[in-house]
Amino acid sequence: MTESYDVVVVGGTLAGMAAAARLAKNRHTVLLVNPGRHLGGRLSPYELISDDSDVVTVDAMPGMITFPAPWRDLFRKSGRAFADETSRAGVSLVPAPAARHVFDDDSELVMPTDRGVQHTVLSRAYGVAAADRWRDLVDHLDDQWQTLRPLGREAELAGRQQFEAARRELDPKRTVADLAASIDEPHLAAMINNSAWLLGSDPRHAPGWCAVHLSAERRFGRWMMADAERPVRTSTLIDLLAERLGQRRVQVLPDTDVSKINIVDGRIAGVVAGAAEIATPAVVWASEPRGAYDLLGRGGGAERRALGRTRPAVAPAVSHRLIAKSIEEATETVRHTAGGPIITWTRPLPDGRTLESIHDWPAGAPDPAAGIAWRGARTTLRRPPIRSSVDGMYLAGPWSRGGADLSHTVLSGALASYAVHDQLAD
Repeated sequence: MTESYDVVVVGGTLAGMAAAARLAKNRHTVLLVNPGRHLGGRLSPYELISDDSDVVTVDAMPGMITFPAPWRDLFRKSGRAFADETSRAGVSLVPAPAARHVFDDDSELVMPTDRGVQHTVLSRAYGVAAADRWRDLVDHLDDQWQTLRPLGREAELAGRQQFEAARRELDPKRTVADLAASIDEPHLAAMINNSAWLLGSDPRHAPGWCAVHLSAERRFGRWMMADAERPVRTSTLIDLLAERLGQRRVQVLPDTDVSKINIVDGRIAGVVAGAAEIATPAVVWASEPRGAYDLLGRGGGAERRALGRTRPAVAPAVSHRLIAKSIEEATETVRHTAGGPIITWTRPLPDGRTLESIHDWPAGAPDPAAGIAWRGARTTLRRPPIRSSVDGMYLAGPWSRGGADLSHTVLSGALASYAVHDQLAD
């Protein structure tokens, strides 16, 4: 069987779905080849069956998000405003409560996001000097956020020259652990180190700019999905995005692997997906990138060698349990340990019970689907570029140069869609 599409997206991951939806909105014919049955990759919602045979849908996504703009932009650029789409589904994005941090001495801190309130809370807990150091550090991270925006997040990071131009502002030799040590307060240091652990990386090897997570949280706040009465799972966003793919007539081929990439005269010409020969001038690879380079043969040699010098990021061990007692609102508790955080999210269920979801980084394991672990600033350019050196090949996902944060993964799909659209419009 031979078919033809403008674009083939490989991988029903968050990045793959984001790229497919945008490209279809631009009137390109899109085939999404998904190795799994469900869309969303490792973040796909799934059913938890309790001891009494009740079924609750759960996921591996964080209970809160801190940078909602890429999600809003994704829905708007794929055909309908985010607020309109969520309203149609009876859900909305609402402010989330502050996180409760628990430290190794069992002391606790509830951390607000407002700049002034943060300073007041930290002054009471650790003294004015420590609060000043925190404020100044996050102010500095605000500046680094602006520097990072065109470096693989809101625009492609194409090569070394572009990265080197920002070197002075980024201070690439300084690690997250260095930033933590400079705060000179162990509890605040643990919160800084948490920025690296959340990306599946050791703070000693993650560049200091990875702590811009703290800037994003203070700048944009904390958000969660909710219906009219209570919080709902974050993967509701994946459900809505899957519906958008159907509305945009993206053809989805589930439970199918791409076994071959056809290259003619150095350019992508098609793929073999299952038993089908698919003709296409463009492939967005949104699955684990080593699979792409294995199929490219001699193509992308330098990129493949660079990728070979990286290691997978650590994904947390995720578990869920149902608790008989009732709670009124969602909570987030971050227990800081030497091996990374253990984050517990709780949310009330319609039947009066509570769902507890635990993301345990000390019990986690390296997982290529979680992205690439930082091994110093040089890891930046070892990650695959959006545009491969093979004409017509594009890559997107948590292994991209923008980083493994969920919002940046969404943005990598956007960057891939822009690049493909440019090619097809020529």
